[in-house]
Amino acid sequence: MKIVSLQSVGLGTVFPGVNYEGINEPYVLKVSEKIKDGRGEELDVTVTEIGFGDMYHGMEMPKQDNTYFVYTSDGHIRVLPADKYIAEWSE
Repeated sequence: MKIVSLQSVGLGTVFPGVNYEGINEPYVLKVSEKIKDGRGEELDVTVTEIGFGDMYHGMEMPKQDNTYFVYTSDGHIRVLPADKYIAEWSE
């Protein structure tokens, strides 16, 4: 099974809403889709893979059981805490 998306829990961007109340939009990362910045604008960077725990392709890093690794088209790996994101898994 593979992780196809992550959605933040309690994190994200707050946009103005009705009666000056803010609307919290969660931060979402999906494989094969572009990453959005804090204003909802797409960046020219695509998520290529999302891994969990020690799935970091043999890099010299300590084992991270409670961490998601988000690989992107710009060659970076974004490291996210597992207790702040919900993963969607697929075959």
